[in-house]
Amino acid sequence: MSQGLSLPPDLRWVDAGNAGPFTLEGTRSYIVGRRRVAVIDPGPARASHVTAVAAEVAGAESVVLLLTHGHSDHAGAAPALAMRLGARILGAWSNGYDEGEPGSSGPLPGIPLGVFGDGEGVDTDMGELTALSAPGHTCDHLVFHWRDQRAVFVGDLLLGVGETTWVGGYSGCVADYFASLDRVENLGAGVLLPAHGPPVFDPEARLGRYRAHRRERVTQVERALDAHPDASADELLLTVYGESVPEGLLPAARASLVALIEYVKARR
Repeated sequence: MSQGLSLPPDLRWVDAGNAGPFTLEGTRSYIVGRRRVAVIDPGPARASHVTAVAAEVAGAESVVLLLTHGHSDHAGAAPALAMRLGARILGAWSNGYDEGEPGSSGPLPGIPLGVFGDGEGVDTDMGELTALSAPGHTCDHLVFHWRDQRAVFVGDLLLGVGETTWVGGYSGCVADYFASLDRVENLGAGVLLPAHGPPVFDPEARLGRYRAHRRERVTQVERALDAHPDASADELLLTVYGESVPEGLLPAARASLVALIEYVKARR
């Protein structure tokens, strides 16, 4: 568990330690409140992580588990924590969390999942958290606005470092992603709290860099299609991304490219 002096008071998190190319040093499960508690993104289904999160909320009167989206590094621990703590699970979809490829979904076995509508909130003893639709990374991605503290839990909308996140899971995801960046920027938050990486204390600048990076990719795809209008996504992969993509990330890069091609063609 870590805490920063410039963060909202009493904000806690537990790092799952599931380091990787998409998760950085791991998934951060944020904890808001002491008596009426919300856990944002319970994390992966690791016994050690479940135990650590449960210890942080021990003694709470009530606990709710809030899911920004269903990828298993965010939601995998939800069933075990729900049973252990008697907690509710709230997300934006009715078919549970993803155990497969990004953009797919699988069942949440034996655990009821409450479905959040856009703008609905959940109360904690540290203030209300409001669920806002912010698709792009997934079609049902949420962010949680902690208005009292001018903070937003942004899930995988952006990371705590760098200028890009994965966007390629479904048709229309690139347009959705741009709209979601705009929506979060318009909240006027003082800090963004990603699920991977450190807090972001310059929200407007960081959101601008993420937007600019994606627009640069759009421009690259436009130029590639102008030069090779009949080329397939596989043929354009090297043109757009070069040789810098590690082999293990090629499927994700290809999916992202397909989404960018769709975005460009839809606007011509």
